[in-house]
Amino acid sequence: VGNTQIEVEITLPPGAPLRATPFIVVGPNGQSEAKQILILDETNTVAEKEPNDGFAGAQDFTLGQTITGILSPGQKTDVFRFSAKAGQKIRVEAQAVRFGSPLDPFLLLHNSAGQLLAEIDDGLEVSDPVLEFICLKEGHYFLTILDPHDLASPLHSYVLQTQ
Repeated sequence: VGNTQIEVEITLPPGAPLRATPFIVVGPNGQSEAKQILILDETNTVAEKEPNDGFAGAQDFTLGQTITGILSPGQKTDVFRFSAKAGQKIRVEAQAVRFGSPLDPFLLLHNSAGQLLAEIDDGLEVSDPVLEFICLKEGHYFLTILDPHDLASPLHSYVLQTQ
């Protein structure tokens, strides 16, 4: 009781594959249940920065980048802005539940005028949604991630992989 968290630093050899991999902690009382951890390319990863809880403070990113973030208490939504061309297909995959986050990710896509274009909650086989959309106009778009249960904490972490 009271010893429920550890902090671990992992050093990977050069050329290690960038993917999800199982992680097990071994201690005096045995080993933990295997959890998946995601190994990301730091050169193409953007960390979410507060405040970005509305369109006015949306954080810019470029499609193709991976976004890492946390839904913080008091800032229960994170909003990102990107540019797209007419006819461009975008794909955003939220990753949270599969890595043990309590976040139940819900994604919304708005155009620059604030009109809702698409939304998606749970996927069919996992609780992490994938949003796919073909942009009809060139311009800026807003991507929002939130928890539909209105929950947020330092543990409500996520990864958004964008294309």
